[in-house]
Amino acid sequence: MLHLATAEQVARLGAGDLDLGVIEYAEPASPLLMQPLYAGERVAVLLPPGHLLMARPAIRPGDLAGETLLSTARTANPAFHDVLDTALSAVGHRVSRRRETRGSHPRDVLFAVAQGHGVALGPPSMLRNAGELGAMLSSRLLDPPVHMPDTRLAWRADPPSALADAAREVAAELYAFSSRQ
Repeated sequence: MLHLATAEQVARLGAGDLDLGVIEYAEPASPLLMQPLYAGERVAVLLPPGHLLMARPAIRPGDLAGETLLSTARTANPAFHDVLDTALSAVGHRVSRRRETRGSHPRDVLFAVAQGHGVALGPPSMLRNAGELGAMLSSRLLDPPVHMPDTRLAWRADPPSALADAAREVAAELYAFSSRQ
């Protein structure tokens, strides 16, 4: 098992170097077969300790004006960044400045938020799963709500059928469970 950015998983799947991938989002026109694995969670603004937006119950359009939005490198998953940007714009959320972290892992973004370099977007579960680092930060949901794209299981069109069949069955069960949460 490897932990790879979506763009690298898509490339390796296409080249036959991986049999299955768990990806945040890839272009629908990708040559891969995909099935939803987990329903997309609501997006929250992830805030450093003492940030003024912590006083708000939710983040409304205009609240992020003047903020620097931190994110992983766009090259790690361009389609994901585009889908999220489109969803944010559709409900009126805009930011003034963007800054990519050097690393491609979401934890790199959390470290930058904790250091006070800006705010980030992600599901609240991102903080719960980050241990002590996540406990330092706060989150406020976006209002109107925006959801992350579904996490998907991806595979080539030509893997061994038993593997693909088993993976699709598990993915369907996990997606049904996550959609009820």
